[in-house]
Amino acid sequence: MIQREQASIFSFYERILLRRIAGSLPLWVTPDRLTGFGVFGAALCLAGYAACTVSSNWLWLANLGLLFHWFGDSLDGTLARVRQIERPNYGFYLDQTIDVIGNLLIAAGIGISPWVRMDSALFMLAAYHMLSIHTFVRSVVTRRFHVDVLGLGPTEMRVAIVMMNLAILTAGAPEFSLLGQFVTWCDVLVVGGAAALMVVFVLEVRKEAHIQLVRDTQGDKDAS
Repeated sequence: MIQREQASIFSFYERILLRRIAGSLPLWVTPDRLTGFGVFGAALCLAGYAACTVSSNWLWLANLGLLFHWFGDSLDGTLARVRQIERPNYGFYLDQTIDVIGNLLIAAGIGISPWVRMDSALFMLAAYHMLSIHTFVRSVVTRRFHVDVLGLGPTEMRVAIVMMNLAILTAGAPEFSLLGQFVTWCDVLVVGGAAALMVVFVLEVRKEAHIQLVRDTQGDKDAS
């Protein structure tokens, strides 16, 4: 069984909160239903961003969708562990697969909004999924699933998006010309964040590849 490890910025307090919530949920709330609720939250986030073409106040709906997405996505596994009804293979497979749908809905919503270009949003999604794929492949090799990278995980990403939304509501995000393209500070932030994630991806792949090469080489020597 793959060992799950998490050491993100908010993970300590998040675990305490999630376990308390899980312990108080009625029996009709199941891990699978929470997973579905997370997808509903992502769809609600998409709808909120789409409605922002009418009024920026719909960002509050997008934020609510992100909260619902966190609730469903983060609590499904915790609930299974608290009730001791874990299904390690099924749970891991379903959770990571459904996450792709939720991530796409949220990224598409951000790209539909008036403040972030679709290409910027999809660039961030690609960078995030590059790190995610690296995490999944590493878990197969090491049998350890690291939810976060450098202290950043899905919860921290949602918090960053909510903070961006609040900044838009507070200060706006007017367009300006940059290298012949009309962008906002949100585009600069999103593209810069995506570039940073790609740099982290390259560094993490280089480090892990070296570790595995050393292990394989040492294993060949021991076998001989």
